[in-house]
Amino acid sequence: MRVLLMAAALLAAGLAVAPALAQGDYVGTFENWEVRVYGADSAEAPRRCAARAFHPAITEGEVFWVVNTGRLDARPLGYLAVDPRLMLDMAAARVSVDGGPERSLTVGPDGWGYNRQGAAAPLFEAMREGVEMTLVLEPESGEGRRLTVSLLGFTRASRVGREACGLPADPS
Repeated sequence: MRVLLMAAALLAAGLAVAPALAQGDYVGTFENWEVRVYGADSAEAPRRCAARAFHPAITEGEVFWVVNTGRLDARPLGYLAVDPRLMLDMAAARVSVDGGPERSLTVGPDGWGYNRQGAAAPLFEAMREGVEMTLVLEPESGEGRRLTVSLLGFTRASRVGREACGLPADPS
């Protein structure tokens, strides 16, 4: 009973930490990335395959690479998706891999941060070849924040995720 009351209190306080993509079918864990599949791949619910980064310092949100079979025409490689809890009140957000060029993220109508359309290919390749990704978050006011995410296992997770969605492991 105490556990139920505590969970209800956390939910009421807005402190629930379950991500929007939490309940998909588990595919596997590859070093610092976990792969899950969501949806039945129908016109109403296209299948989404997501690789989620494990990061001990990120407790209020999560970082995903998502392939959405319903958006392959616009985003054939997939896209980076940053949890709205991390994007809240951010004036700007950028991502870079191994100190390379910073790529701006845009906030969608759902509050998630996404790489810009057309910018997926260089980011995807950099993530597959890189060691770490840095997420730079700059709020409207106050001090910004840098989160470092290990890319160890990302290449395998992205391949397995694509295969789980019925796609070739290595897009061409």
